[in-house]
Amino acid sequence: MAGKTAKQRLRSFAVAAALLCGSSLLGLALVEVGVRLFAPQPEIAEWFKADARYGFAMKPHARQAYRYLGHGFTMNVETNAQGFRDDEHDFAHPFAGRTVLLLGDSFVFGYGVNRPDRFDTYLRAGFAGKDPPVRVINTGVPGWGTAVEVRYALDHIKVYQPDVVLLLFCGNDPGNDRGRDLPALSDESSRLYYPKLLLRKHSHAYRLLLKQVALFRHRRALKSRRERSPEATLNVQSASVISDEDWQHSLSLIRDFHDKLLGARPNAALIVMATSPEDTAIHERLAGLSNGNSLFYLDLEPALAELSEEERRMPWDGHWSPAVHKIAGELLCDFIEEHHLLD
Repeated sequence: MAGKTAKQRLRSFAVAAALLCGSSLLGLALVEVGVRLFAPQPEIAEWFKADARYGFAMKPHARQAYRYLGHGFTMNVETNAQGFRDDEHDFAHPFAGRTVLLLGDSFVFGYGVNRPDRFDTYLRAGFAGKDPPVRVINTGVPGWGTAVEVRYALDHIKVYQPDVVLLLFCGNDPGNDRGRDLPALSDESSRLYYPKLLLRKHSHAYRLLLKQVALFRHRRALKSRRERSPEATLNVQSASVISDEDWQHSLSLIRDFHDKLLGARPNAALIVMATSPEDTAIHERLAGLSNGNSLFYLDLEPALAELSEEERRMPWDGHWSPAVHKIAGELLCDFIEEHHLLD
């Protein structure tokens, strides 16, 4: 029997390639369907942008209905002209009242809750009807650490003119302040940016793969840090290794910010709270900052004592539950009033 002609060989190769591509696409489709059914992945947050000064920030006038699949909850994210999940503020004219400025990361942003359930909503309600009026400015950005938060505040201190500044301290801040564990934004100049963006937006399997790769890298980095610094502690909330050197760096940032705040606003006060007040190591470190006059540590834990661990967090998100936000906002309002920080 004569061998196949070149045309026949080409046709056979095309059929084999088509079968291979078809079976591969079918396999990928089945994987995608399986992930969507049994392990649906969170949507991507589309409100971030790169920023030369702060590494990353949030887009002005961003809008996204962020769904927690499998939980029936949607977090509605809307940012203002400054790129924060906050009211619009008129900074073109002097404000004839007092200002409370909120600094922090995803807890101040209110990850996992909508604005009516966020702690600054209760803070505003507590100051309603005050004379002079009190405005609350929320500048929370998920992923920011203390270093970036105070940099932003000092850059805008003449604009905001705060009388009270709340710094909500997260357990991963010392790592972030040393340039670790920071979210990485995709490079928009890359040729693969838009294909990857398409996959991230529409493929649950791709998002699951990215999460597993990130977890693997995170565990490897944690192991390496613990080997280099065996005396360092593991922050449970953020799953990050924090050394004493990391802590001292972050605490010095807060003290320096306090000094510069008073240099610009001599009658201002700085209040520090912890996102995980049950962590005794964090409590002890932050409590040591207080001078009882213009720098305070507000311990949230006693007010949360009656809440179980399940009541403090949401089933769809590891951040504060609405119950904790309510307690934090009311406690902060009472503290400011009792210490006459806005008088």
